[in-house]
Amino acid sequence: NGENERLLEETGFKNKHTQDVTENIIRTSNSWLVARQKRKTALLEYEDEEKFNGIQTFLKTTHQVSKDRRLSRFMYCCEK
Repeated sequence: NGENERLLEETGFKNKHTQDVTENIIRTSNSWLVARQKRKTALLEYEDEEKFNGIQTFLKTTHQVSKDRRLSRFMYCCEK
C-alpha cells in the first residue's frame, strides 16, 4: 500500500477497488496537443505565443512522463 491508500484508511475510507487510469492521461494529453497545434492560428488570437508554447510543452511533458510510467493516475472506489 502507498501513501494514497494510507490516507484513505486514516480518514475512515475502505478501498473497494483501485483502477489504473493512466491511459486516460496519455490519450487526453496527446489529443489536446494535436488539437491545439491544428488550431494554433485561432488560439493565438486569445493567447500569446509564449502561453501557447508553455501549454504545448506542458502537454508534451505530461504525455511523455505518463507514457514512460513516470506519472500515473489511479482511481479509488471507496466507502465510508
